[in-house]
Amino acid sequence: MKRSLMVICFFYLTGCSGSDSPSALEKGWDAFSAGNYAEAITILTEAKNDNPQNAEIRAALGWALMRTDQLQSAESEFDAGAQLANPSADLFAGWAFVLNALKDHAASNESIAELTALDPNWIFTYDQKLTYQDLMILKAENHFLLGEFQSALAAVMTVNSSFSADVATDEGRGQLAAEIERLRGDFSKQLKHLNYLF
Repeated sequence: MKRSLMVICFFYLTGCSGSDSPSALEKGWDAFSAGNYAEAITILTEAKNDNPQNAEIRAALGWALMRTDQLQSAESEFDAGAQLANPSADLFAGWAFVLNALKDHAASNESIAELTALDPNWIFTYDQKLTYQDLMILKAENHFLLGEFQSALAAVMTVNSSFSADVATDEGRGQLAAEIERLRGDFSKQLKHLNYLF
């Protein structure tokens, strides 16, 4: 009788785990991958409330908020997640895009540096058209807008090694700006959200 009661209690406890369980995170990412961002936000917000110390939940919620133009809220989630244990490359990628959109270009590049240290060949698990090359273009744009033209050129050359320009001249800077814009256009054709992200 005691053994039966213990088995029943075990199944009750494991079957009634909170929304901070991996299944809640998976459900949130599933909704995100299907383009159901509002549903993802609902699922992931509940999961975060149950487990605010989970960096993966914060990252997923940040991406869903970003895709619904809630940039300040997304930035807050990425920021909070980055302070927790084991933040992922996905978190830093999303944070870089949000910071760029908020015109904090230096911080955006800091986030790209964090991502590169974690995974230099990053591909976004939940939308594999988005890769480290998109972040290199973002990095080039950030550097350009900060007036760091040599660094912008170096970032461009990681995507297009055949490009060259004398960025010490106005003409060369114009060529660099045009190349960044061209690369953005090429990648945005592959990913419908890319124009928004930049």
